[in-house]
Amino acid sequence: MRRKAACRGMALWLLGGLFAWGILGNSPQVCARVVTLITMGTTVVVEGNLARARGVAITNGKRNALEEAVRSLIPELVAFENYERINDHIYQHDQRFIDAFRILSENSRETLYEVTLESTVAVEKLKTTLVNLGLIEEDQVSETSHFRLCVSGVTCPACVEALRQYIQEEMNRIEEASLYAIRPGEFTLNIVYKGNIGSFRDALLLRRFEGFRLDQEEIDEEILQVWMVVTESEDG
Repeated sequence: MRRKAACRGMALWLLGGLFAWGILGNSPQVCARVVTLITMGTTVVVEGNLARARGVAITNGKRNALEEAVRSLIPELVAFENYERINDHIYQHDQRFIDAFRILSENSRETLYEVTLESTVAVEKLKTTLVNLGLIEEDQVSETSHFRLCVSGVTCPACVEALRQYIQEEMNRIEEASLYAIRPGEFTLNIVYKGNIGSFRDALLLRRFEGFRLDQEEIDEEILQVWMVVTESEDG
């Protein structure tokens, strides 16, 4: 009974301390990080080897999708002048920048093999690579991201308030931070951030808090999980 009462008490102070974040149950919006393109890939059939020709045509179709996506991000002249660098870092690595593809149609006629592909291109990865190549300014890729921050290991009311104050009042590029869910020792926030989840993580984990620190547990495109570690006693 005492254990259950203690759990209820912990949940009550955590719930009360977190009402400042906003209303429970908000759902995050989906951030457009990909684009779907339809392109054609062709190749010559050599010695009647249709299987090889099909594979080459698919590769060429995916490459055409990447070239089209790059041209939508930088001027065509810049893409032409920097072709070798873009080819080495992007065009030759379709498995990194194309999340998925499907064949819409394919046919062979005489010595030519053709496929029409629908490819899902990871635009954010393209932009980051183009920034690293010096072809896009960094501030051009700072579009708004929507994701969740899950904080576990919560035992300190003052730590929660300090974290809330930093994220809502002091952290740069925060557009919204509202409560999504709460469980004993854990809460989850909806975050709207001018930038990507990686830059948010870096800013959060590099912050020095008095009395606690945050350790990363896991990260993907939709959620950042961290653990709150108290580094001194509440009355110390």
